[in-house]
Amino acid sequence: MKLVVDCRILSVDHHYGLSRYGASITSALAALTPLTVVINDKRQLKHLPVDIPYLMAPAPGFHTQRKVIRMLNDFGADIVYSPTQFFTVGRANFRIITSLHDTNGFDTHRPFSADVPRHQRFLWDAFHATKRPQRAILNGADHVITVSEQAKQSILAHKLTTKPITVIYNAPFTAKSISYHGGNTLVYIGSFFAYKQVELLVSAFPLLPDYRLVCVSKAAPAIQQGLRKHLTEQSQLEFLNGATDEEITELMKRSAALVTASTHEGFGLPIIEAQSIGLPVIISDIPIFHEVCNEGSALFFDPHSPEAFAEAVRKLPANATKLIAAGHKNAARFSWQRSAEQLFKVIQEVYRSSHTKS
Repeated sequence: MKLVVDCRILSVDHHYGLSRYGASITSALAALTPLTVVINDKRQLKHLPVDIPYLMAPAPGFHTQRKVIRMLNDFGADIVYSPTQFFTVGRANFRIITSLHDTNGFDTHRPFSADVPRHQRFLWDAFHATKRPQRAILNGADHVITVSEQAKQSILAHKLTTKPITVIYNAPFTAKSISYHGGNTLVYIGSFFAYKQVELLVSAFPLLPDYRLVCVSKAAPAIQQGLRKHLTEQSQLEFLNGATDEEITELMKRSAALVTASTHEGFGLPIIEAQSIGLPVIISDIPIFHEVCNEGSALFFDPHSPEAFAEAVRKLPANATKLIAAGHKNAARFSWQRSAEQLFKVIQEVYRSSHTKS
């Protein structure tokens, strides 16, 4: 079986959500079976196992897809796995397993942050104005992977595909547990889309004069300026504009908790990563976070109330020890090895099915 994984979503520098997912699941899958990856920049290889076989292809885009499919046909691919939902289908001689991590584009109204270019906003609107493009992509595949039961139910509710859907959870990256010291630093890891509600977090800090918020991800100047308007004490907010896994771990060592006020998620990987190394989490009270966090492993708050967030932070010192123990236990439910084993079973089933039909 010639298995190919489309890794063109991988970052060329620091990981973002889909990049981390793609690199992690591909690396774990490569430990189980031979595979070839597709990349569009050799710098992406630093996130993958050493000496992994690869094919060079154009960057992802609907205008390049036919060329990529012809290349994979010529390569003789049997199965192509895409860690994202934008691998469209043309005259493919291979089977396709695609992924959809969430339905945020259909659940939220234009969830843009201030740094999203106008042409990308137009493309987003065009893609989500009707469900037909997403349905065509998912129904063009043989199997769909998603990352939570909540995401699966949302895909079904939106009637986005008639193909089989398998839930395969995310997992934390491997890092040693930290020695927790508490402190006054709260960490946010994620984008600045509207549904992430970073503005709500920041607006609560006048109620938390002894705390500060560190935002890890890249933030455009317009975003930073907009968030700083909520503060009279500017030292309460810091932007790192990206960080390596090692730098994030070092930050967590001197932090009190990871926080998020998001209203829509497919999974919430930073939460599990924080729990896995022993950092408490303070998170919005939404169904997906109850799926990925067992009872007692997180402090929940109403994501529409800055006051509720501030109150949850005040509860942290008295509950940190219990949260750390419960968080470790919760995070142990997830591993990339187990997720890769589940994915490999799906790959084998699709491969057997294709040969049975032929």
